[in-house]
Amino acid sequence: ESCPARQDFVDAYLDENSLRWVMWWQRAGARPEASLVFEATKVSREICMFQLMVVDIIIGDVHSLLEEVETSNCKLPKRLERLQVKWRDLKASTDSWGKYFSCISATRPAFPSTNDWIANSVERAASKGPKYGGDKGKGKSSGKGKGKKGF
Repeated sequence: ESCPARQDFVDAYLDENSLRWVMWWQRAGARPEASLVFEATKVSREICMFQLMVVDIIIGDVHSLLEEVETSNCKLPKRLERLQVKWRDLKASTDSWGKYFSCISATRPAFPSTNDWIANSVERAASKGPKYGGDKGKGKSSGKGKGKKGF
């Protein structure tokens, strides 16, 4: 099998992340409102944006990357400089859900509003159990694993 198409990967990543975020923003005490959830998910969103930017800028075309690795003794100064500049700009300008979806090239969730999407994420996370959020356990396990000892 080959890797999934980038659009499929990004959309699946966004979907799964939107469920995993629920536990964290609920723990932080954020209400399920677009601006509050946006702020509470800042670190995770920025990690995703940065990782995709590394793929685009640092890796990019693998053939030209390999040539530049050879000529720069693995330092890639031009690519790293471009990454730093673009990262600062992108981080500063991504101030809404719409800009975030655009930045990562994700398909915007098909809901009438961002709050409806958030509400759906809460429902889906709750259906997956306490490790995704909800009332029971606030996402923490008891630490008493049921697996074999020593693993």
